[in-house]
Amino acid sequence: MGNYTKIVFAATAMTIGLSAAATSTHAVTSGSSEYVENVDISFRSGTVYLDVKNVSGSKLVSQVSLQPQTTELSIPASGYAKCSHNKKVDFDSAKIYFGGLGMGGLDNINSSGTLHESNYSIANATWNGQFNGGWITESDGGDQFFKVPVNKIKIGHPALRVDPVEILNAKLQAHLNGGGTKLDFFRHDQEVAVPRPVSIAAWCEKDGLRKAGFETRTTNIVVRYKGDPQLAGGPVLNAQLGQGPQQIATGLPFQITHATFQPNLPNYVGKCAPKNDPVIRVNFKGTGEGSMLLKIDDGGNTVPTTPITLFNSEDQYERHVDLAYPLKLRLVQNASWNTLNQTFSHPLTIKVRVKNKGSNNWGPWKDFASVTWKHRCVPQVSIGAGAINNGGYQSQGNAARPATIGTVKVPVLQPAPKPARAAD
Repeated sequence: MGNYTKIVFAATAMTIGLSAAATSTHAVTSGSSEYVENVDISFRSGTVYLDVKNVSGSKLVSQVSLQPQTTELSIPASGYAKCSHNKKVDFDSAKIYFGGLGMGGLDNINSSGTLHESNYSIANATWNGQFNGGWITESDGGDQFFKVPVNKIKIGHPALRVDPVEILNAKLQAHLNGGGTKLDFFRHDQEVAVPRPVSIAAWCEKDGLRKAGFETRTTNIVVRYKGDPQLAGGPVLNAQLGQGPQQIATGLPFQITHATFQPNLPNYVGKCAPKNDPVIRVNFKGTGEGSMLLKIDDGGNTVPTTPITLFNSEDQYERHVDLAYPLKLRLVQNASWNTLNQTFSHPLTIKVRVKNKGSNNWGPWKDFASVTWKHRCVPQVSIGAGAINNGGYQSQGNAARPATIGTVKVPVLQPAPKPARAAD
């Protein structure tokens, strides 16, 4: 942790959330334990580039379709760990994370504020005794890159996630709100820099017992777009993105162009089993007209699937569905999931298939956004005769397929009551 102030955390799952590094390019957070004296992380380059390209075959600005040009970020990071000044303590292992960390209890790592992690080789030092050479340092073996799948970091807390199309569109919206045009924006090069936290955690061990320490620092991720001077104008666009059918090309084959989980998807923390299954919202956009099926893959198990949904982009360009994750049923099917105070992670992926209006042929299933959703059972406390509302909260295992699936929750609008007739 070099010359930075060391801050030791004894954090619960809620306190770690996003570290201060998520919002400040200068913030550094760290934690240590009895076996770990120091952990450092550094970046050989302070900037990582993520290129976005217009993949539309048309030169009309109304047909611009942005797409990242890589499936993963390569962050050049180095780490160093120093075990405690004790001949019996040895270095064990290290991991690197996209996001901020906290100390779980006093001695371990809480990584629920991260979006991706992997094992990582770092330099490390252990004490070999004052009369046997002192500190023994082992190298990490050279330059390394932390490979971060873009699809895994597109969903999460707004201060942590990196959705390159969303980031560029936010700059476009500001440009439009300032009186600029979409044509001028996409004819010129664009760059948007977002600071994001990256952490390294290290474990040292003594007599088979492992204890950890960590450090979090920020790196700049720059979303880049190469302007196309050959783009031509089209119909006048609304100043608010996605607000009207005038922005959507009609007469095209039906397709879903965008499907994501709601931002800051709530994890479930409450009693086992919950009174009501947790609801997961999926937002999607499309062009054309037809029918669609949507399902969520949970590590190879499908839960749930929507009924066939009709879609017409002329009046329904942006839509959402609410899917009930069958947690009550799956807790019965998987007894270990009922373990109190243990977090279980579920890798969820949106899958969609469509068919054009008037066609009987369904297209293949296509994958869209992915997210890690978590549930944790906690002890319940009775307060008098009142009931406790045990719903999930906002935060950031494979199981057998359930016998039943969730359904789309459609709110029923009730007519307003007629006013009472005045007496004669």
